[in-house]
Amino acid sequence: MEKLIITDNYNIRDAINNNLDKVLRQKRTSPFIGMVRIYENGILNTDQSKDGWLFNMTIGSGREFANQSIFKLVPPSSPPGSTTPRLGDITEYSVNAFSVGSNGSSIDSNDNITLLGPNVCDDESAAPIALNTSCFKNRSGTPYIVKKLVSDTDIFLQTSDDIEFTGCQDRYFTITKCICKVDAGEPSSLETGNVVKIDEAFLYATHPGMTHDNDSTTHKVVPFAHICFAPKFVEKESIFIIEWFIIF
Repeated sequence: MEKLIITDNYNIRDAINNNLDKVLRQKRTSPFIGMVRIYENGILNTDQSKDGWLFNMTIGSGREFANQSIFKLVPPSSPPGSTTPRLGDITEYSVNAFSVGSNGSSIDSNDNITLLGPNVCDDESAAPIALNTSCFKNRSGTPYIVKKLVSDTDIFLQTSDDIEFTGCQDRYFTITKCICKVDAGEPSSLETGNVVKIDEAFLYATHPGMTHDNDSTTHKVVPFAHICFAPKFVEKESIFIIEWFIIF
């Protein structure tokens, strides 16, 4: 397994010595670090960084999912002062699916690219891409959007020399590697030779009892993390892969 270069900019001593909200806004976009690399037909994309690494955001529903999963506690049906229903009991869910979309960026008349996210309140793409008829519906019920990860998702430990581990006997991060694969022939509705714009992706948690045509209001996919990136114009015949590393 390759060794990742991980820099965790959040330090508890910073939180003690500075305003916590300011530290969190400036130094961390997620309670977990999420690192992403994008490949098209096996070639690493380096449009935005020389080494190809990009960073995600664990969005609000993902943070609630993580909290429920760790503590096995379910919050009230709605936050104080809100009438919006929350996610319900999602303690049996696991992160095992993804989606891609076309609403992660804008391009002006001078070909300047502006990323439109991610933001903590994101819940799904405004322009999701239907991949194939075996995919789950997204949270709002649009079919064929949410696809299972490649089955060789892996978890491993990586030793670290990060300053946070000074004085520790066990000096390591715990890392899960997820493979999000848009196969050749997807989107299935796209005509041969045409391209689709992909500039965002979501990781999802799903319930083990869900099926691709699930109409239940009890079990819906739960968005975990979101990333926006410079647009990739992907041919139907191409293989588009996102390697998504979640680091604890």
